[in-house]
Amino acid sequence: MLAIAAFLAAVVVVAVVSRRFVDGPITPPALMIIAGGATGLAVGSSGPERSVLILLAEVTLAIVLFSDASRVSLTSLRHSSLPGRLLLLGLPLSMLLITSMAMLTLDLELGPALLLGAALSATDAALAGIIVKARSLPRRLRQAINVESGLNDGLATPIVTISIALMIGEADDITPQAIGGEILVLIATAALIGAVIGTLGGWLLRWGRSHDLVDEIWAQLATLTVIGLVTTVSIGLEAVTFVAAFVAGLAFRQQLGDTVDEVSSYTEDTAELLTIGAFFLFGLLLPGIGLGPVRLSDVVFALFALTIARMLPVAIAMLGTHDAWQTVAMIGWFGPRGLATALFGLIALEEAGAAVPPRAILVLALTVGASIVAHGATAAPLTRRYAAWAQRRAAATDLPVDPIHRPGDTDMPIGRVRR
Repeated sequence: MLAIAAFLAAVVVVAVVSRRFVDGPITPPALMIIAGGATGLAVGSSGPERSVLILLAEVTLAIVLFSDASRVSLTSLRHSSLPGRLLLLGLPLSMLLITSMAMLTLDLELGPALLLGAALSATDAALAGIIVKARSLPRRLRQAINVESGLNDGLATPIVTISIALMIGEADDITPQAIGGEILVLIATAALIGAVIGTLGGWLLRWGRSHDLVDEIWAQLATLTVIGLVTTVSIGLEAVTFVAAFVAGLAFRQQLGDTVDEVSSYTEDTAELLTIGAFFLFGLLLPGIGLGPVRLSDVVFALFALTIARMLPVAIAMLGTHDAWQTVAMIGWFGPRGLATALFGLIALEEAGAAVPPRAILVLALTVGASIVAHGATAAPLTRRYAAWAQRRAAATDLPVDPIHRPGDTDMPIGRVRR
């Protein structure tokens, strides 16, 4: 009860001063981790079970991914190869760099190094929300970051599973063919679940609203319920929840079109609350994990994971797109690590226990903390600078390619962007 009371009090305090932290290095997620850590030191072992946090994090990510996917226009997405480049070329390269660096500098075996490679390559949809929602940015850039952060969690999940098997000694029969087959089956199953439930839920809601049968509050509740159904079925069938939720959001948007904004405000608010709750609980667990002292090599690794291991693969993946270096740098920098990365670490601890080296969890937590501070501090100012540059470039070239504003887009002050 003390932990719950502390969380509620922290939400009220952060809400009262939240405007002051929009552009600063200490963001609301960072404050909630600090508050959770302080509470963890106070309550000790009476905090929540790790399995409770894992379930909360999965549900939170599902809601965030569904909400973000519902903003993606499939029509415009068909004309861009950028998300595919980032996912199919940038993501594997990032995993390879981080895994190799972990083995070289942290002296880790393949299993824990692969865990870091997969977990730290997955970008956070929640922490990237300010970019995704900034209507002053070109839609192509927003959708690329949105789709990448929505799907890379699902692509990383089978690799995390393999890393756990390596750590607990159950990987003798693992072959490249088995790995590829597992990934395809998990993703295909999740995509099918998301497509079916998202399409059916969106169609039913559109039909009911077109016949003036749906009260608006129930439209909001139905949207959130669709996500719950997708999550429940995915967990029950052991599919990749993140992929199912994102695909469901795409299918839901396809049925409702631009009117999806009219039924999703409650879902967005729920995702906001659950997100800060998950960060609070993550901080709550940290004191009990016993991470140990931070070494210089740990800091070097965290900086490498946030910069070179992200920006170099993005630059390679974007070769041939003819994008300006400003766009490459913007996408390369905004690969925040947050809830998904922490979730992968907690899943490894839950399933592998003492087989997970404490140092692997230490650098994972260190990288997440550094990302929350660094990306939180730079999101708003860099968004403003890039938007101003993009507008000047569009005016100078007089080309309507990837316009800054499109029908249905409205300006939103960066200081007021949610999440």
